[in-house]
Amino acid sequence: MTPLDEELARHLRSFPAAPPRPLGEIEVRARMLHRHRRVSAVGLTVTAVAALTVAGTTTSWWGTSSPFDSGPDDRAAAGPLDHAAAPVDCPQTVGDAQAAVDQAVTEGVRHVADTTDVPVPLRLLWSQEAAPAPETASATDYTAAADLLAPYEDACAALPMQNLRLVDLDDGTVTRAVSVSYVDVPYVRDPNAEARTLEAGSTLISVSHQEAGKDGVAASWGTAEGSWMVAGSPLSDDEVVELALAARYTDGQISLDQWSIAADADYMVPARAGNAAVGGVFYQVENDELILTVDSAKENLWLRARVGDEVIEVNGKPGLLHAEPVLVSVTWQVAEEVLASLTTHNASADTTLDIAQSVHPAPGDDPQLIASWQADPASSG
Repeated sequence: MTPLDEELARHLRSFPAAPPRPLGEIEVRARMLHRHRRVSAVGLTVTAVAALTVAGTTTSWWGTSSPFDSGPDDRAAAGPLDHAAAPVDCPQTVGDAQAAVDQAVTEGVRHVADTTDVPVPLRLLWSQEAAPAPETASATDYTAAADLLAPYEDACAALPMQNLRLVDLDDGTVTRAVSVSYVDVPYVRDPNAEARTLEAGSTLISVSHQEAGKDGVAASWGTAEGSWMVAGSPLSDDEVVELALAARYTDGQISLDQWSIAADADYMVPARAGNAAVGGVFYQVENDELILTVDSAKENLWLRARVGDEVIEVNGKPGLLHAEPVLVSVTWQVAEEVLASLTTHNASADTTLDIAQSVHPAPGDDPQLIASWQADPASSG
C-alpha cells in the first residue's frame, strides 16, 4: 500500500459511524479523493475502489453493516419494498429496517432537471473572485422517499429509528462527539462482529472497536424488547458501561438523564437515524479545487460535529471548520434545516473559510450554473 493509498483509507475512516449523512455527500467526498489521486498520477487500488463503492452506496445507520443484524444476509433477504403490504409486512430486524430505508431512497430518488428547479435556499455559489468557476453542478431530490416510508413508520416498531447526538465544546473546539441510538426490535448479538465485550451488571456489551477512547468506538447491547448502540469519540469503557446502565427509552424518546456524559454535554440533538437523505434535496457544485454541497435533509449543525472541529461563523451563521492535512471543510447552517458544506483540497483553512464567506444565493439563470449543470450526473460519468 502506497502512502497515497493510506491517505485515502484514512480519509474514508474519518466519516463518523453514527451521525447519518446523505448519500450524495459521501459520494462527493469519494470523488474529491479520487480526483486528488488522479491529479497525483497514481491509480486507485482495487481495495480503495471497493471501499469507495461501499461508502457511497450504503450510507447506513451503522456503516456498512449492523451489529444488530441477525446475520450477514439480512439486507439481501429484505428485497424491495412491498408497498401494498406495508402496514403488516414490517421489518423484524435492524438489518431489514435499514434495507427498507435504503430501498426507499433508491426508489424515491429524482434528479433535478433544471437550475430553476433547485429550491432557493439551496442554490448557492461562491464568488468568481474567491475561486475558479464550477465545472459540474447538479441536484438530487429524495423527498419521495419519505412518502414511501410513511406507511412503515406508522405501523412498524423498527421504524423510525431513534438517534441522539451529544457534543462537548472546550474554548470553541469540539472535544467530544457521540451518538446514542435505539430501535424497538429485539437485540441480536453477532459475536463475529465484536472485538471484545464489557459487562454492565447482567448486560453483555459488544464492542466493535479494539481501542477504547479512540475515534470510531462503537458498542451495542440490548434485550428482547429493544436494541441500543453508542458510537463516537472519545468513549472509555467505563463511560460505555455507565451508559448501558443508565439509558432508557420512554414515550418514544431516548432518555439519558442518568448518564454523566449527557449531563455535561453542551449540545444534545435528537435525529432521525437510518438515511439522512430521506425527505431532502441535495445540491452540489464542484471543480478541481473544491466542492460545495447544500442539503435540506432536516439536519442540525451539531449532527455533523467531529472531534477537533473549530466553532466559527460564516456570514453571521454558526458553523464548524474541520482541517486535515489535505482536506479542509467548512459546514454552516444556511437556514433552518438547511446545511452547506464547502470542502477544499490542498488549500489552507483560511483560504477555505474565505471561499465559504463568499458563498451567496445564485439566480436560476446564473450563466456559470447553466454551463455546468448536469440533469443526470450518473449518465455523465
